[in-house]
Amino acid sequence: MANKGNSRHIKSLASPEYFSIHRKAGGRYVVKPVPGRHSVEKSVALSLFVKKLGVARTTSEATAVIRGGGVIVNGKAIKEAKYPVGMNDHIALVADNKLYEAGINGRGQLSFKEVKEGAPTQQYKVVGKYKGKKDTMMIRLHDGRSMKSDGKIDRNDSVVLDKSMAVKGVLKMKENAKCIIIDGVHVGAEGKVVEIREGNMHKGAAALIESSHGEKFETLVRNLMVIG
Repeated sequence: MANKGNSRHIKSLASPEYFSIHRKAGGRYVVKPVPGRHSVEKSVALSLFVKKLGVARTTSEATAVIRGGGVIVNGKAIKEAKYPVGMNDHIALVADNKLYEAGINGRGQLSFKEVKEGAPTQQYKVVGKYKGKKDTMMIRLHDGRSMKSDGKIDRNDSVVLDKSMAVKGVLKMKENAKCIIIDGVHVGAEGKVVEIREGNMHKGAAALIESSHGEKFETLVRNLMVIG
């Protein structure tokens, strides 16, 4: 009988592109992040991220580092090896005193870069907007987090968060905004918004983008993240 429940593991061959693993030479299974933050297509388990940094060679070694309090995610010590991390999360290694930011490359795979310790801000895309209790306006970010809003922040905008994870600024989705493509054919490319075209019942809103190389292409607005 078919398994109709959610699996706690994932086969390497079926893993999302974002995992950035060798699907045939790294073992039959790969660690699957627990649900709760990010989507499984755009996140990796913290233990896999630690292995990518070269801190550990095996999942067991990475798990030991994490459970020992050696990894901090967005200013909070995490001891769950399957904790999901994704785009724009900050991961600090206590032993090395280094801070990294998760991102996405031109192949739609996990990338990371070292940033200065105590980086003041992080950016997250607004993927939803709704009314909460007592008509309080709420926004939902691409990492699954929900927070209060003043009502001026719209879907597809980006919010700039400070160290306390409070909204410090808003980056509007509009013409001339600097953005990065987070999904689709042009994933990983950066450019500016030239024009935004309204969608209809058959197709979502689209944007004309001019890349840093002068190339122009069209992509759906949902594939964009404003970064400046």
